[in-house]
Amino acid sequence: MELPGDMGAFVRVVERRSFSAAAQDLGLTPSAVSKLVTRLEERLRVRLLHRTTRRLSLTSEGEHYFVRARKILADIADAEAEIARSQAEPAADCASTPASRSQPTSSRRRCQSSLHAIQTLPSNYRLRIVLSTLWRIMPMSRSAPAGYPRRL
Repeated sequence: MELPGDMGAFVRVVERRSFSAAAQDLGLTPSAVSKLVTRLEERLRVRLLHRTTRRLSLTSEGEHYFVRARKILADIADAEAEIARSQAEPAADCASTPASRSQPTSSRRRCQSSLHAIQTLPSNYRLRIVLSTLWRIMPMSRSAPAGYPRRL
């Protein structure tokens, strides 16, 4: 996941305990990562990291910000994963369940419009089509309604 700006750079620096290692992870230079963290500190008007040539350590404000920022970034990752999963679900179901024999035309139209929508889906989508018919049990006779079996 691509980390959002200053917050993501700060979290990665703390997790890796190094501007250089964080820069490698983010595909940036150590100088660019340092500038992102400095910009964050200036925006918040607080020092988040104690920096020396050999060591990085969090200030008390930095510890608090790190905990919150890491949770926010995890929530963003979860939301993106959830959206990605939902995109893999079927976008259309074709269900034909007419309550009577007089409705097959409207059911057929619903299925045709759903099938048209399905044809435009990317190939990685899963597809589920449910077709069922509700049959009424009627005695067979010569006077059965149109569409129902007749005894010959």
